[in-house]
Amino acid sequence: MKYTASKAVVLGYQEMKMVANRTALKNALLCASCTYNGYVTDYTTNNWTSAALPIVWKRSDFTLVSSGNKVAVPSYDTSNKYLTWVKLRHNATKKEFYLVNAHPVYGAAKNDGTRSGDTVRENAYREYMDSLVSKLNELK
Repeated sequence: MKYTASKAVVLGYQEMKMVANRTALKNALLCASCTYNGYVTDYTTNNWTSAALPIVWKRSDFTLVSSGNKVAVPSYDTSNKYLTWVKLRHNATKKEFYLVNAHPVYGAAKNDGTRSGDTVRENAYREYMDSLVSKLNELK
């Protein structure tokens, strides 16, 4: 985590399902005196929640303006699929932007890009992408 963060000023992590992973992120990067700040919705639940998609930014470069999360696809497979986002202000220029952390449904397409034929996954993927586009339009 420290190596990855040292190469970036804003980043979104994926697959942070386990409390131990998010706690390690907090301990390594998000302590009160650390270089980074972040949006992590929960440090107590092992599951595919919005907390599995944390966003981290360099504290000296950015200020958090707002943040949020949304269920993009309810009850897909065994859990909901989420989007998380932050609105950040660049401290030097005062310009603001959003970073949206998205982790769409896996398996809707084959490795070659053709449809998988798994209609449940394809429909869930389509619903996820519609939800993502809707959220991006709302944030514009």
